[in-house]
Amino acid sequence: MKELKINKFLISSIWYLFAIVGGYSIAFIGNIIFTHIMTTNEYGMYTTYYSIVSLAGPFICGNLFVGLQNGYFDFKENRKNYRASVFFLSFIIFCITSLLSVFICFSLNKLFSFNKSLIFLFIALLHSYLFFIINYYNTYENLEGKFKTRSLLIFLQNVLPVFLSILLILLIGKNGYFERIIGSITPLFIISIFLILFILKGRNKLINKNYFSYALKISIPSVLGSISSLIMSNADNIMITSMVNAEATAVYGFMYNIGNVLVVLLSAVEASVSAWIYNALDTNRTSAAKSGQKWYFAFFILIISLLLMIFPEFIKFFTPSEYWDFRYISPFVFSCSLSVVNTLHCNIINFNKKTGQVSFCVLVSAILNVLLNYIFIKKFGSVAAAYTSLICTLLQTILLRIVLKKICANIFSDLYSLLYILFIMILCLVFSFTYNNVLIRYAVYSSIILILGILILMNKEKLRELIKR
Repeated sequence: MKELKINKFLISSIWYLFAIVGGYSIAFIGNIIFTHIMTTNEYGMYTTYYSIVSLAGPFICGNLFVGLQNGYFDFKENRKNYRASVFFLSFIIFCITSLLSVFICFSLNKLFSFNKSLIFLFIALLHSYLFFIINYYNTYENLEGKFKTRSLLIFLQNVLPVFLSILLILLIGKNGYFERIIGSITPLFIISIFLILFILKGRNKLINKNYFSYALKISIPSVLGSISSLIMSNADNIMITSMVNAEATAVYGFMYNIGNVLVVLLSAVEASVSAWIYNALDTNRTSAAKSGQKWYFAFFILIISLLLMIFPEFIKFFTPSEYWDFRYISPFVFSCSLSVVNTLHCNIINFNKKTGQVSFCVLVSAILNVLLNYIFIKKFGSVAAAYTSLICTLLQTILLRIVLKKICANIFSDLYSLLYILFIMILCLVFSFTYNNVLIRYAVYSSIILILGILILMNKEKLRELIKR
């Protein structure tokens, strides 16, 4: 197969950026609408349900998309057979874990107070597996460089659930959280049916012990890391619902989604960056990774400055006053900004098939996060969870860097990473002191954006040369 060039990955990043930003913008507007057509209790209940959907993901699919990425390069002559066989393995794992999960149905009933907890459990597991199917297919398309197909799927999986959920709530209006669940899962189910048919088309021998063994050896060690990462991002919602109330979870979950705008942008860029890095490492072009690092960080500093500048007015314009708690923004944005660094580290570590070490780093951070939440949510309320997440994400960054140093010390610059983290910390501190002062906030962040723009223009030839390479 002809090697994909850097400019194709750049083009795909632009496509992903438009697809994800467009899809997420509609989803975000949908969330704003949900704050008006659902009670805070219903909104909090759905946030808790969605946390369960996220946490179930690694269990019900074995994280096999991780093995798909490595197998793409190690089984170059039989890529589609490998893809189909490993997908069939995921279905086997889904069936087994779904049956086992029935035994925890009654504990879920106590947690959610659902009268028909078995039905909700099945819906949550199916919901999670549908996300896996789309992610699995997109992973392969991303490595193939078929960015238009992937962009369309990204857009549809964000937009269709929002429209159907709003429609169901407005037409029925009896149980807002249940109607939103049905509206969210139905479009994903239809999309997944078509993707399954495409993945399995023309593939007769689905059971291949060699493929199964290879995929499991790489993917299973990453499961613990994915679960730990999901615990860090979702345990907060569950613990706040349990220790405070669902209304507090609604505010926390909404503000988390605001900070999560960065993660959405990261996923747009990271999809192409990870594919590029995998191809670069596969062909020993390691110097390209370091030269692109500073531009990668500069892009996110620019975006973060813009978002912090406009967040308060944007939130006030679109949401009811009970959601205007801006204390969450700085720790959420800082945590998401650290994910930009962590993603770079994980790409290199995973390429070297050291997924177990990533899992260990994330597990340590997740355990600490739960312990800190248990201590500080009781004392300081739900806002404490935002700061405990920040502390644990920072710990994860440090641990991942230590692992990366042992594998390949010179891939990325420590200086660039440190300067990026310090700069983001300053931006977040400025926001903490100026979110109630429009003039000072806009003056500070506008100046930063202007300076960054000038620096980028002064170095445009270097950036152009990197893009060409």
